[in-house]
Amino acid sequence: LYSLVGAYFSRGAGLAAALVCAVNPVLVVADASGMEEPLAILLLLLGVWYYGRGEFRAGILLALASMCRAEYWLLSMGLLGLYLVVERSSTRFVPALSGWLLAMAPYLWHLWVYAEGNPIYPIYHNFYGSAVGRWLARVSLTPHQALVRYAFVAVFLASAASLLLLARRRPRAYPVYALFLGYTLFISFMLGFTAYTACYVDRFLVDRILSLDYMFIALLASVAILHYLRPRLRGASAPHLDEAVLALILLGSLALWVPVMRY
Repeated sequence: LYSLVGAYFSRGAGLAAALVCAVNPVLVVADASGMEEPLAILLLLLGVWYYGRGEFRAGILLALASMCRAEYWLLSMGLLGLYLVVERSSTRFVPALSGWLLAMAPYLWHLWVYAEGNPIYPIYHNFYGSAVGRWLARVSLTPHQALVRYAFVAVFLASAASLLLLARRRPRAYPVYALFLGYTLFISFMLGFTAYTACYVDRFLVDRILSLDYMFIALLASVAILHYLRPRLRGASAPHLDEAVLALILLGSLALWVPVMRY
């Protein structure tokens, strides 16, 4: 994350984003959980790092991330699609897609042979199990879950509008924004429009499924303070103001230990 933010914004913003993520309790617990998110997120970030440096390598890294979690298939396809939608370049899209398919080929073959002859087995069963609700008990939403659904619908609409604006304006860091906004779009769709809402408990707010969202918040705060705000401040107090705001963000992150330890 430090290298990615440093390359697109500034080293100071990259260091701040990495520091905030390093002490975030949600990310710390996810890293120590033995689950697949830490490896998958590393591969996603590497894929975005190579997005403008080597399309073929980006495709391979995104394929490896796809093998970690089913929803990262969709996220990877979205990132590869940026070459067509934003860059409007088939000459960059084809090598990226080739890298993705090359790395995924053995995995798809394994699924075809050993997973009911279904090469998209993870996507298929996760969709019907979680989104449609075949894995879930048929229960009505509680009033709290209904309220949460409306909140995630609003997040979904905001994320979709942000992605459309991103495609139109094409800022230099659009691959980074697209990664995090794309995941926010996905998770808000799942909790706002599908049967998965019936699974919602408040623990989700400090769960590993929101790891990318916490990283996005750290990125946005660090970039806003150290990349955009600092050049606009004048006087000797400017560095101290930056440090004070960053310290408050770090303290706020540490406060997350209270709900994390509760669950």
